[in-house]
Amino acid sequence: MLRNLFHILIVTAVSALAFVPIPTEGNPTKPGKFALIVAVGKYPASSGWEQLSSENDVRILRDAFLKQGFNEDHIAVITDRQATRQGILKAIRSHLTERAKPGDVAVFHFSGHGQQVQDDNADEVDGFDEALVPFDSPKHYQPGIYEGQNLIRDEELGSILNELRSKLGPQGHLLTLIDACHSGTATRGLGKARGTDERMASLEYLNQKFDRFGDENSLEANVPGDLAPMVALFSASPNQLSYEYVDEAGMSYGILSYTFSKAFGNIKEGTSYRSLFDQLRMEVTNLSPRQTPQAEGGLSEAVLGGHITGTPRYFLPSEWIDGQTLRLSAGTFAGLHEGTVVVLYPSGIRDTAGVLPLAFGKVTNATPIDCDVELEKSIPRASRSGFVFVKSQNYGNLSVSIRLEVSNDDLAAALRQLPNDCPAIKLTASAPELVLLEQPNKGNLQLLTKDEYVLGTFKLPTSGNYLGIVRQVRQQVVAFAQAKFLRPMEIADKRLGLRLYIYGKEGPHPLRSDGYFFIGTELRLVIVNTGKVPCYFSLLDIQPDNQMNVIIPAGKPAVDYYLPVGGRYEYPELVEVSEPIGTEVLKLIASDQPLDLTNIIQTRGVQGLGKHPFEVLLRQTYLLEGTRGETGNLPKGGLAVSSVVVEIQEGWKGK
Repeated sequence: MLRNLFHILIVTAVSALAFVPIPTEGNPTKPGKFALIVAVGKYPASSGWEQLSSENDVRILRDAFLKQGFNEDHIAVITDRQATRQGILKAIRSHLTERAKPGDVAVFHFSGHGQQVQDDNADEVDGFDEALVPFDSPKHYQPGIYEGQNLIRDEELGSILNELRSKLGPQGHLLTLIDACHSGTATRGLGKARGTDERMASLEYLNQKFDRFGDENSLEANVPGDLAPMVALFSASPNQLSYEYVDEAGMSYGILSYTFSKAFGNIKEGTSYRSLFDQLRMEVTNLSPRQTPQAEGGLSEAVLGGHITGTPRYFLPSEWIDGQTLRLSAGTFAGLHEGTVVVLYPSGIRDTAGVLPLAFGKVTNATPIDCDVELEKSIPRASRSGFVFVKSQNYGNLSVSIRLEVSNDDLAAALRQLPNDCPAIKLTASAPELVLLEQPNKGNLQLLTKDEYVLGTFKLPTSGNYLGIVRQVRQQVVAFAQAKFLRPMEIADKRLGLRLYIYGKEGPHPLRSDGYFFIGTELRLVIVNTGKVPCYFSLLDIQPDNQMNVIIPAGKPAVDYYLPVGGRYEYPELVEVSEPIGTEVLKLIASDQPLDLTNIIQTRGVQGLGKHPFEVLLRQTYLLEGTRGETGNLPKGGLAVSSVVVEIQEGWKGK
């Protein structure tokens, strides 16, 4: 946390990073865009590898690429038996290197297991190379029989990708995505991981002592020469496990595949890799708090060199099921959760001001990439080619699934009452988000995420009265659900815009947005209105441990926090970075009305009965008792929310 009353960690806001000029000179023709998706999930039973849900990644990735202007026949997919060592290397050359032209854009994505293997050329400080696990690479080291010869080492992958970069040339672009992990330790098996802590090395090699430990992935993204720029995104560091995510429908996805597809399908033209990566980290923190995605390359560059389609303001019906029900080729990834209210306008209408709508409707049966809409009335066949706009958006519910690992019968019986008090809490035996673990030898009950991040430790009473501990657990679960709901929330309004500048204690220039701050650093904060209209502003902080604080307003009425166009506000005190370590998210809010959020948060929703829809929504996130986790909608317009995502790290860099 940050001392000096508040807990906040800040870098330049996502809204300030989202738009990068797209170069047009020297590139008169539209570049081709090529993608190769490698998905290995059904490893041979004899291989020793756990089965993965990589085939589910393909559908959402393909949809995301299509939405950003990739042609169907430029998206190649190889899975399982096709994805042997030779199959993968051949596919990179045949589908990407041989087809691409200078100035084109290419994407390589791998979903599958990862493994560390003993270094074969003494270039790794920790003594191990990171490697992708193809279909034909067994898990276990067998001296003289199998010693990892079918693995694809990081340096080998980097070499073949450099051939592709040479073909693309300095005006081209390459994005590499690795949804696998290479190490880590799972003690309880609470989630399915894409990797192992079993290294491919001899016992003699494993017993050697190395002076340093490496925790960075590497594909040599910044190799000099006439190569295309490359950005590489990894689902975790080499010494972390990368978990799969299970959605409400029970579908499993790789965590990078899921978060990338969601963010990439909705980015705007000119979005920077820094902004995209912040979105990924924000989502991953929700799904796997101890997992830290990594990025290499020029994060200040525009995604795919700026050659993307962007996101339209409206949706086109892909299918009419009947006169009153239509299907959209967009779903929860596009913010179309169940309950979102939409409006159908005549075809060709892009400015809806003063235009009479054909009908209102509500989203039902939403999946990540499509949804159904039930209209209030039947639409004649001749009018069924209209445009669908969002009127008020629902951001999903706050339900949380929990598994009990409790041996004390009385304690288990008390905890099984949690859904009665708070229907948003759901007990499950498989694929939980959280686990309640009894530790009888310590007299504790722990609340864990599936990657074993400890959300809370509760002392078990000796009296056998567990009402108090159930109340504590419920409060911690509600905080987790609330943070999961609010962290990824992004709301755009073309009129409203704020930018946050971060300065050192005495430096005259803003600090660079590298995404990391060390405990002990002191910062000065400045907010500038970069929008088209005056606005009120607020600042919320969501800590790594899910605690939420109001930074602004503070000490004065909300109506005083107002900026004219071009106006500047400097926070009156230095802000010091402090524990807990982990990923922190700040919400920078611009609104056309003052927001009074302080009482809502300080009293956990008991007080603060503001009328603004965002105030109402925030209060609902505290009051889950008696509900199933449903929340109200936010109407479009008059509110903009951008996010700041950083890592708090141990260490001292001075003030």
